[in-house]
Amino acid sequence: MRNCWPRMGSMPGCAAPSRLERSRMPWLQEWDEPACRGKTNGDRRGAARQIHRMPGVQRPVPIDPPHLLITASAGSGKTWRLSRRLAALILAGEPPEALVALTFTRKAAGEFFDALLGLLAGAAGDPAAARRLAAELGGGPQSPEGYLPYLRRLAGEIHRLQFTTIDSFFHRIVAGFPLELGLNGDFALMDGFAAQRAQASVLEELLRRDAPGAQARRQFLENFKLATYGQEQKFAASEVVAFVDELYPLYLDAPHRAAWAGEDCPLALPKEKPGAAAALWEEAGRLLPAAGADEERMELWEEAGAYLRDWQPGAVPPARIAETIRENILEAVDAPEGSCGEFSLNRKKIRPDAALGRALHGLAALWAGRVMRACLQRTRGTARILEAYHAAYDEKVRRTGRLVFDDLPRIIGAAGEGGLARLDVDYRLDARFRHWLLDEFQDTSRTQWAVLENLIDEAVQDPEGRRTFFCVGDRKQSIYAWRGGDHRLFDELKGKYGAHLGTESLRRTFRCSGAVVEMVNRIMGRKGLDGVLGAGAAAWEKGWEAHESARPGTGFAAYVEAEEGDTEGVPERHRLIAELIGDAHPAERGWSCAVLVYSNDEARAVADVLRAALRLPVVLEGEVRPALDNTLGIGLLAWARALAHPADTLAEGWMLASAAGPWLRQAGDWRARALAAIHRRGLLEAGREWMEVLVEKGDDRFLERRRAELLRALRQFQEQGGRDPGELEDFLRHHALKAPAAPGSVQVMTIHKAKGLGFDLVVLTELVRPNHGFNRRREGPLVARDGRGRVRWICEAPPKACLPFFPELAGPAAEAEAENVHEQLCLLYVGLTRAKEALYVVGSQKMPAGTQIHAQHVVRQALEGISGTRLRCGAEAVAAFGSEEALPAKKAGPAARPWAVPELDFPSPLGLERAAHPPLSRGGEPAPGPAWGGSEALREAKARGVKVHGVLARIERAVPAVLAALEKEVGGDEAGREALACARAAALKDIFLPPEDVVVWREKAFQCVLEAGPASGVLDRVLLWPDGAGGWRQAVVVDFKTDRIDPLELPVLAERHREQMLGYRAALARLLDVDPLQVRCRVASTVLREAVEVREKS
Repeated sequence: MRNCWPRMGSMPGCAAPSRLERSRMPWLQEWDEPACRGKTNGDRRGAARQIHRMPGVQRPVPIDPPHLLITASAGSGKTWRLSRRLAALILAGEPPEALVALTFTRKAAGEFFDALLGLLAGAAGDPAAARRLAAELGGGPQSPEGYLPYLRRLAGEIHRLQFTTIDSFFHRIVAGFPLELGLNGDFALMDGFAAQRAQASVLEELLRRDAPGAQARRQFLENFKLATYGQEQKFAASEVVAFVDELYPLYLDAPHRAAWAGEDCPLALPKEKPGAAAALWEEAGRLLPAAGADEERMELWEEAGAYLRDWQPGAVPPARIAETIRENILEAVDAPEGSCGEFSLNRKKIRPDAALGRALHGLAALWAGRVMRACLQRTRGTARILEAYHAAYDEKVRRTGRLVFDDLPRIIGAAGEGGLARLDVDYRLDARFRHWLLDEFQDTSRTQWAVLENLIDEAVQDPEGRRTFFCVGDRKQSIYAWRGGDHRLFDELKGKYGAHLGTESLRRTFRCSGAVVEMVNRIMGRKGLDGVLGAGAAAWEKGWEAHESARPGTGFAAYVEAEEGDTEGVPERHRLIAELIGDAHPAERGWSCAVLVYSNDEARAVADVLRAALRLPVVLEGEVRPALDNTLGIGLLAWARALAHPADTLAEGWMLASAAGPWLRQAGDWRARALAAIHRRGLLEAGREWMEVLVEKGDDRFLERRRAELLRALRQFQEQGGRDPGELEDFLRHHALKAPAAPGSVQVMTIHKAKGLGFDLVVLTELVRPNHGFNRRREGPLVARDGRGRVRWICEAPPKACLPFFPELAGPAAEAEAENVHEQLCLLYVGLTRAKEALYVVGSQKMPAGTQIHAQHVVRQALEGISGTRLRCGAEAVAAFGSEEALPAKKAGPAARPWAVPELDFPSPLGLERAAHPPLSRGGEPAPGPAWGGSEALREAKARGVKVHGVLARIERAVPAVLAALEKEVGGDEAGREALACARAAALKDIFLPPEDVVVWREKAFQCVLEAGPASGVLDRVLLWPDGAGGWRQAVVVDFKTDRIDPLELPVLAERHREQMLGYRAALARLLDVDPLQVRCRVASTVLREAVEVREKS
């Protein structure tokens, strides 16, 4: 195995990065450790291993094998294995900052750290856990005392750990080595919406009639015509966007014209001889009667001749029958044999003899050649469109320092083309990181692997044996090919490293019940799939291993078929799903529940039915769109659209019909006032004021939550530089937030979104999808690749009937079809294996017509011979495993709260319900009032409240010096003087002048997870009493209210905010890890300068 570069210490002058390099790489700080300063490399290794001499270590932990590839089936404990690998490395004395653990989601990266910290903390606090961990690792401390040094070191190095997503890791590399990688300076990563805006601006520049490069625009349009040759495509910007979205990543893999049906493409088409089609048509017509064509069919043949002799792609037939004749002949021709089989001519079977077969074969070959020429022309035109877009995008976006995550591995990879720069980067990374752990390897793309490959090579071939490589994944869960994931890397890894790489397979699942595993084995392990689905299924069968359940004899799984049709517009299949979930009673059982589908449209349709049919909350895709499900959001969309498109009477009509209609009629030119407000103060404030006009703040907690979310969206849009109302409308329509599901709720999501999740009850449906069959070639051009997955050439795929005429396309076409089969099987497997206790697979009684094979075909045929049963809901299961009656009545472990527990009403984490506290102006004048809209009294009260809170937030302790300084700054401002009077009040002295040992938090933002779900907010003031042992013995949370009330209303104020304050108490208790009874809640009135205790109802 080759060495890619010299080992650290073998190159003179390369012992450590320079001071400048360290300043640019704060995460490469091992050179600054006191133990390493002034030492040789050997000394540094010794310093790193000093931990071995700590008490409690009876014997070192072996890392055997040092390089390991694990195939981990669904639910088989890959996180368990990965966390113990990390623990073994830590206990072997490896510095935590030398470990890299990469995955694809922040959630998974967090699970790595939580699992590792939990292992060490558990072993450090429990003798039994210490012995158990040592036994699992094959070595290490046998007592809790032995784990404490490792736990302390891990806790102290948290900020330097590299347990992160692969995108974040690449980001750190690019940020650490911008000059070496060819970047001129700072860069910023764009989110999805900003990237869309950048793309739109580039395309707009290319397509604008008055753009400086008029010749470039004409050329761009000509290329578009070439790219759509023979398709009679009308030009539209949306079509260009579709080209870019689908094919630009492929262009980046092969950014040269030669690969796009150019010189690199081996397809050579002979020139068509003039008159050849007419001669073959006449010859076929002369021979047809002998093959069974009667007079009526011959008349039809002659009528179609004028069209078919001169047929070209995109031609419009005079009658459908003419096109049917051409399609039937193409289907019947045997291209390799040069003959033609039986075909239909206007419902009459024609059986050609050898001579007629040759004539028809010749016609079909000419037609196929014309189709292929059009495909080649469109491919070349597409390449030129992408080339123009790439040049414009590179100049206007990338070179200005605006990047997306997909750019990062390409930037690192491009540096390798120059040689030394990439070598230098890899050399330093190799010196810094010694242990590599890769998760979900089947989802790694070729571009990502190209960045890591040299570093992994060095680890695997390390002659000193001090480096390790650990990789885990599952080819059966490779469902992200559409974004570049390539499961074939898994097998290539085995071939590349051979005996240096140990392998292991995990087949025992701890997630799925015995019945679910039985169904999975029956469907996915079925023999003979290759006879139905071809090479893709053959590869699946080769890698399949029967699963085992850690809980045999438990659970229930069934395949159910719904009747066709619908009742009152509700499909019977959706109605059956609602009945299955309703009779399973997931809320009463404390179960998580999910309905898994293939498409977003189906998810929305199912969610609508379930919301109407079930007395349970239904969460769609784990997301909410705050602009689409409430009056405020729809009103904000109408406002943005009416501003961007004054002629849109529908949007303005909605506004006039809303509660804000009377104000709009009295406001005169409201549009001019709104645009002026946007210009002066930004969209955030203008949008806030419009929503206050539309719906004043009130007690509707759902609406107030949506108001806070919409304000957060407005802030995000404004911080990205957005000022255009039209862009705001588009942003809001697509703005989605993750919606944590309440206990007992039903989640409806696509299988892609469910990856990595598990649910007690799963309903899997949408087993038939038109135009998405197993035996259908994946959308997109045919791509020929070499043995390392690199693109050789690209060509648009002709219709399936034309493929046999071009043997050069056979390999890429077969590979594309096999990949589609594999991906469809992976989707089915992932859907089935999300179930923990119960699984219902719901199909339809009517099988789809046609030649396409769908998931329902695979499921039905695999379950033939399995007996069914009658379900609790009354439906008959076609096949069943286990018993519904044996399902547990309650979920084991802590009882889940019922879904109806009210949600805690916390303010937003960014304080958007109360504006950020602005500094008081020198003269104490209030900020200018809004230019339009809203209640004047409401605005004044809000401005006053902001200022009062702003002053109070600056007072840690109300000592005279602090109050005197603030008094000078406040001057005569009424709100500021109100705050200072509050701080001086004798009744509030314990709040503003607590004992010296009491810790004071002011305006403390928090986020945590409570039993009722995630909670976030801002605490006005918190007083904390230390317990002397690093914790807290009691706390007081104070919330200031600026309402103008009389003394008799103070208890009413406390009652009004009881739920909010008790929510604060629960959150603070969770954050401090104390009993909630140790947290007191007080509401303080700044007007009355008094506080009242808030207690639970007796």
